Amino acid sequence: MEFPQLGDHCSVSECQELDFLPIKCQHCCQLYCGKHFQPYLHHCQHLPQISQGSDNSSFKHACTYNTCKAKELVAVPCTHCHSNFCLQHRHPPDHNCSSLAPQPPTREDMAREKVQKIADAMPDKPKKRAGHKDPKLAAKVQLMKLKMRCVQCGKSNMLPEESTYFLVVLPLQTSNAVTTVTAVRTIAVCVSSSWSVGKALDAIADLAKISNHNNIGGERVLQLYRHHDGSLLPAQTVITELLATNGLCNGETIVLENMPRGNTTLTDLHKYSVK
Repeated sequence: MEFPQLGDHCSVSECQELDFLPIKCQHCCQLYCGKHFQPYLHHCQHLPQISQGSDNSSFKHACTYNTCKAKELVAVPCTHCHSNFCLQHRHPPDHNCSSLAPQPPTREDMAREKVQKIADAMPDKPKKRAGHKDPKLAAKVQLMKLKMRCVQCGKSNMLPEESTYFLVVLPLQTSNAVTTVTAVRTIAVCVSSSWSVGKALDAIADLAKISNHNNIGGERVLQLYRHHDGSLLPAQTVITELLATNGLCNGETIVLENMPRGNTTLTDLHKYSVK
């Protein structure tokens, strides 16, 4: 198939080359090929005379593509958007010509969009903090270890179904008749689930030989807290109720600490880290 109207011949008589993108001289308005488009290459008779030493920047045409700073001696307008460009950006695809028809999306683009829509429609799953253990799972793993090395508190005729096991972190500063200790110490205990938290606290303090003056009514009292979040275990609450409402887990680590009366949260949990 031939395209007789495509391109034009160079106006230089010695050339006459057929150029598919001829350039029109802004001075003589003739069409030239890429070899002769500049005025001095085709000896343009209409080129203005520039005196020596004068600034010829006014005869240069700046490219309008983005931040391109190139200039040409002749204007190179786009035949579609009619803006002026340098030789590097003169073709419509090179300067993202606004007249170009939008390209249809590729199969990859459509597949990517479909996957994104499916992902956006899915409910967000809560992200677990790195290194943060599930208290329930940790308690189940620890429960088996505690059963092998725990010390039973209080009565010896405890029913098997009442047996509840805890790893207790003892107060950081403890005093007894023998010595004073400032360190993280733990003890594995077994208490009855039918007891209140307060009764379990008294039994644990007695077993670990921790001074307990809760019945005196002083400013500081012994209290039990959950190890993973520092929340207070209310003294009047029965352990069975806490187990039933996920307020406590069998096999969990708890903290016994001497705190100001009325305190409801144990802070600085990193000090009670158990290896």
